[in-house]
Amino acid sequence: GVQFPTPIPPPATLPLPHLIALLDEIVCGEVAWYSGLPLVQTLFRLDWMHDIDKVEDSRTHAVLLATSKAAAAVRTLVLRGDVGDEEDFSPACHGLNLHDIVPDTDILRQLTSAEEETQAELRTAKAAGAGGGGDPSVQAALLEAVLCRLRLRRAHLAIVCSLSKPGPKHCESCKKMLTFGPPPPR
Repeated sequence: GVQFPTPIPPPATLPLPHLIALLDEIVCGEVAWYSGLPLVQTLFRLDWMHDIDKVEDSRTHAVLLATSKAAAAVRTLVLRGDVGDEEDFSPACHGLNLHDIVPDTDILRQLTSAEEETQAELRTAKAAGAGGGGDPSVQAALLEAVLCRLRLRRAHLAIVCSLSKPGPKHCESCKKMLTFGPPPPR
């Protein structure tokens, strides 16, 4: 038979440029899945999605887990709405672990912790950059980029999980998550 190369194990810590690229690639995979491609060709083409528990880096682990859980929530919404066929959506999971039994509150807590860790690193980098060094400002910019992506991932997960729960309380939660800034002027 065909032999495939051994997957590259995740490093203990992912360099920031690589983490940013990974987070962007995950968003691209989600959009491709929403457009009708199967999970195995989109989100789960990344080997680490198949064994999230082996990922040691807290930010990477939280994002991969949140991505998997969000896919489970979106899949549930589409199946409940019975619109998968009309919308070219591929709901089949082919035995993939979508971590749908992990409580969304646990994953949101992990994402919040990853954000806090990143914010602490950002404060340190900005303090070092105030001394006039150029490298800390690059580090700060990379950390800000990671922080934005972590916040987006947390908001996305909270919204899709809230949409899959009954009751007006969860709709209000969605509205709150969609409000990122002040209301537009009238």
